[in-house]
Amino acid sequence: MRPEAFIKKVLETDAQVLALSGFLPLAYDPMKDTVAALKNAGQDQTKVMIGGGQIDDFACDYAGADAWGPDAMSAVRLALEWTE
Repeated sequence: MRPEAFIKKVLETDAQVLALSGFLPLAYDPMKDTVAALKNAGQDQTKVMIGGGQIDDFACDYAGADAWGPDAMSAVRLALEWTE
């Protein structure tokens, strides 16, 4: 998906968390573009988490995400922490 599609949905739903998944390093740039578009849209309060096969601290820092998770359950726990 293009970053604009994510931003549109965040604005429509007033989402508190945006979760992005990528399984290869080629997903890093689209994730970075989406995080930048989110911030450019004035949605700094929306937390961004990323995850997937090759995601780690480097990918999280590179993309500008707030956090990353090694698996789906850790992502759910983090989203619950952010929204409670």
